[in-house]
Amino acid sequence: MSQNEESVDISQLNLGQANRNAGRDYYEMLIPGSIKLVLATQSRERLNEMAQDNNYLFKYRFGFEATTPVRKQVIDMLTRYDLSDKEIRILKRSGQLVINRTKAILKKPSRWITIFGWAYVVFIGLVVFARLYALTQNQELETAEHILQLILTYVIFSIVLWVVLSLFILPGRILKQSGADREDLPL
Repeated sequence: MSQNEESVDISQLNLGQANRNAGRDYYEMLIPGSIKLVLATQSRERLNEMAQDNNYLFKYRFGFEATTPVRKQVIDMLTRYDLSDKEIRILKRSGQLVINRTKAILKKPSRWITIFGWAYVVFIGLVVFARLYALTQNQELETAEHILQLILTYVIFSIVLWVVLSLFILPGRILKQSGADREDLPL
């Protein structure tokens, strides 16, 4: 070792589990550019802690605003039933998760709503099938108007199917798979 090269003792410091001094004049810290980056890089436990304290992160994560006690209750439901963020949004949108200023209430799924949803899917499927049958019996199959009618029929059916599945069928399935329907939930 020459005289110019000295052995330097470098110590690294981790401050607040997010910052660290990597040595000499290099200082590293986590400053995310967007909430999406925070959601993509943080652990679920850390996101739960941050969402309880930060209303903006909670709103971006779950799609609705809530008071501090309600945020804590929603996070508790999330961990107790092992639900995802998307499932919480679906339950809120469908009315199975009722939010007021002081409480977050998870309602018991009704079997009749699920039956009504499947009946609605069958009815709309029959209507679309009849419409497609009528369109294919037409002799002028190659016109632009005919093709536009076929595409419009498929688009309308897809939108109606998505709405019915997300509002009537999927919430009951989510609660059943998570085990929440076996507990004593209000109707």
